[in-house]
Amino acid sequence: MSNIIICPNHEYQVPFISTMAFMGAEKWCPYCGHTTGIFHDGKEVDATPELIKRQVDYREVSKDFIHAKGVTHCSLTTWKGNAILPDQLPQEEKDRLAQIRGEWKYNIKIEETV
Repeated sequence: MSNIIICPNHEYQVPFISTMAFMGAEKWCPYCGHTTGIFHDGKEVDATPELIKRQVDYREVSKDFIHAKGVTHCSLTTWKGNAILPDQLPQEEKDRLAQIRGEWKYNIKIEETV
C-alpha cells in the first residue's frame, strides 16, 4: 500500500492538498487551514481508500477557494485571454474572489458536505 501525508493538527485524518495558492507553502489542510512546505511536517500514513476519497472530495469542494486564494497571491494571472497583474482585475472580479475566500469554512468534516 502507498502512503499519504495527513495534517498533524487534529485527530480527524485529512490529507494535505498540494497547491501553490498559499504564500510560502505547497501543501494545505482544507480542514484546519494549516499550510506547510515541501519538507512537510505532516504525518505519513497508509493511503486507505477512505483517505484517498477524502482528499479527492476536499479537493473538489475547495477548488474555487484555492483558485480565489491563488489569484490573490500570484504574480500574474489571465483575464479574458490577457496576462495581467492581479491588482489589474476588474473590481467586480476582485469582489467575487474575496467573497469566495470569505465564505470558506474550516473545521467541517467533508462527510458533512457531500
